[in-house]
Amino acid sequence: MSAARNRGWRTAKGSWIQFLDSDDALAPDKIKLQMAVAQKSPQEIAVVYSSWQRVAEKEGQLLPVEEVRTPQVDGKPPASLLITKNVIQPGAYLLRRAWLETVQGFDERMYIYEDDDCLVRIATAGGGFRFVPSSGPVLLYRMFPERPRFGDASARYKLKDVAQPWLGMVFRTASNGRIESCGLSPVDRDDLIADCTMFLRLLYRHDRLAFQECLAAVRRFVPGYTPKKAIFPVANVEMSRI
Repeated sequence: MSAARNRGWRTAKGSWIQFLDSDDALAPDKIKLQMAVAQKSPQEIAVVYSSWQRVAEKEGQLLPVEEVRTPQVDGKPPASLLITKNVIQPGAYLLRRAWLETVQGFDERMYIYEDDDCLVRIATAGGGFRFVPSSGPVLLYRMFPERPRFGDASARYKLKDVAQPWLGMVFRTASNGRIESCGLSPVDRDDLIADCTMFLRLLYRHDRLAFQECLAAVRRFVPGYTPKKAIFPVANVEMSRI
């Protein structure tokens, strides 16, 4: 996927790039709406983005499976891009070609989170983000409920192959290896820790070895981090081993 996207933007002639996966859909006025802002934005603005929504096909229609997502990352540090509430799917933004050139595009060694990684590297390099209000979601991101994205053997990805790369990106946003150096607000800090906990909870159920490895890493990242029984509902004797 990364190689295909790199081939696409390097072949394109425009100064702003729109990505669109084959199974997703854009609002009719999406590009016009965002280009009106992009063309007036200073060079340091690398990404203009809007609200988006996850949908699934039912009886020939794309119907919502969750509320509209409205990320807010303007002026925030790179780590904020990795918080669940702030995830921006590629189709929901326009990306300035010059900033893609600055970071050399998508990392072709990655097969998951390559889009988030690209945005984090752009933000780390100094690229800015600008939210563009819209009357509804500008991107309909298609889900396939019959096939989970990650989890057990029936899922598209093994859970550890999802959790470990995400945690790796999170840790790289910390200059001293700890969460306090990410520059997050107290609310965003709590949300990022909650996302770490979510992955740990899932790993505990599906892959105990990967859980132990990731728990140790999270404890280094968040000094004093301790999972709660409410998060890992298992017998006390098992909890004593965590």
